[in-house]
Amino acid sequence: MTEDLVSQLKAMKDLDQVLVFSFQVDLPFVEGVIQPALRKAGNPRLSMFVDSREASKAFINSGKWCAGLGKTYRLIPVHSEGSGCFHPKIVFAASQTNATLFVGSGNLTFGGCRQNAEIWSRFGTDGYAGPIKGFQQFLIEVQERCTLSQQGADEIQRSFDEAKHHWVSSLPEATGILWRSWAPGPSLLVRLGNEMDGEAIDELYVCSPYYDPGGNALRGLERLCPQAQIHVLVQEGKSDLTQEMVDSLGGKAMLHA
Repeated sequence: MTEDLVSQLKAMKDLDQVLVFSFQVDLPFVEGVIQPALRKAGNPRLSMFVDSREASKAFINSGKWCAGLGKTYRLIPVHSEGSGCFHPKIVFAASQTNATLFVGSGNLTFGGCRQNAEIWSRFGTDGYAGPIKGFQQFLIEVQERCTLSQQGADEIQRSFDEAKHHWVSSLPEATGILWRSWAPGPSLLVRLGNEMDGEAIDELYVCSPYYDPGGNALRGLERLCPQAQIHVLVQEGKSDLTQEMVDSLGGKAMLHA
């Protein structure tokens, strides 16, 4: 995608349902920027699934100034057990005739949608639709393993209602994306290894803020791709990944700040 996410949504037609999954949310940004863009795209139902702790912060800090909250759009907290967070960054936009899935890195905030360096991939029922089926299966896991309100479950069901959305019945097999809700179940690293199925990887690029001082994730990738040169792209001064940790991999990783 070369245009920002808001511009992509604004250009769509006849949308009736939009689901957003995010770790954080900026409610004034939703009301002042996202909602006006969606009104031009068909004025769809907007439901935002946000980590419960971050949703509480957003409501306490700015909920009283957002007149549309609970009326023209919904904030649905997703609760996880233990210390884990609900951390996906997904936007799903549906109309009667087609659906579009954005999977990326930005939160539903000004920074995540307009200011930061973020990346989004776009998939649609008019092209490569396998990830949309994968997203549907991710939603099933979320409902099974997370504490979700009945309203949240209803919004998910409405989005994949075959009577309302004709594209649902023709979705192909799930391909193209990997996901993990919460334990139990294999980690994303294990799922990535299963997907690669022994394929030899020559180069691997990791783009991340990277908060892992012990480098456990990076060591896991090195074990998964023992032949690969690993390039780690981090923002200078905003990561706890050290050059010493990178050097400990014996020259297999290069740090780019």
